[in-house]
Amino acid sequence: MNENIKEKERITPVTEMTQKETQRPDTDALLKEMYDAERTDRPRAVRLARELAGLGVTEGEVRYASYLAAGEYLPPDPEGAKLWFSRAAEAGDLYAMTRYAEYLRGEDPLTADYLTLAAAALGCHEADFAAGEALARRPVLGEMSQAEANAYFVLAAEAGNRAALLTMIDRCLDGQGMPPSPGFAKWFCEMLPRFSSERLRYFFRLLRVTAVPYPKSEPDT
Repeated sequence: MNENIKEKERITPVTEMTQKETQRPDTDALLKEMYDAERTDRPRAVRLARELAGLGVTEGEVRYASYLAAGEYLPPDPEGAKLWFSRAAEAGDLYAMTRYAEYLRGEDPLTADYLTLAAAALGCHEADFAAGEALARRPVLGEMSQAEANAYFVLAAEAGNRAALLTMIDRCLDGQGMPPSPGFAKWFCEMLPRFSSERLRYFFRLLRVTAVPYPKSEPDT
């Protein structure tokens, strides 16, 4: 009888652990439900994102933070969004690092810049423009930082970021991080929407920069 009790004591913890494992939610299934609900039932998607965030699933933390930031089917909650973005950023999510940096910009700009640069360096294209701005703000780093800033602005511009396009036109014309280059400025200008006010304004500026004055006529002798 004592042997049976010992055997029961030995097996019970394993059995309980197995039962607990089977009782845990299937996070992969919940994620699939959330993504499906985003197309058909957004309020349900918000609830699932909150549940996944509570379970520590990074994708759920990012989605729930985004809903809180946008106030979509929830009251806007900047502090809550900041918290969940920070947790996802700590887990290494690049998009969350970029969004968390936005919240830190006013209170800890140096950390915000480092987060943004790290996200951009690891391939998060949403961070390219902010990374360019971070490098451009730090002239103490020298001309190399301005050239690196241009590299990130170009990536953002090629992805269609309007602010990056305008920034690169100005930097090409003013010679920031590169020799002045009206040709490159024109190339970026042509990426702006046709007949937009910005495109027309910059084309007129390019005409002033590249115009060749007519030679003065020699006086008759």
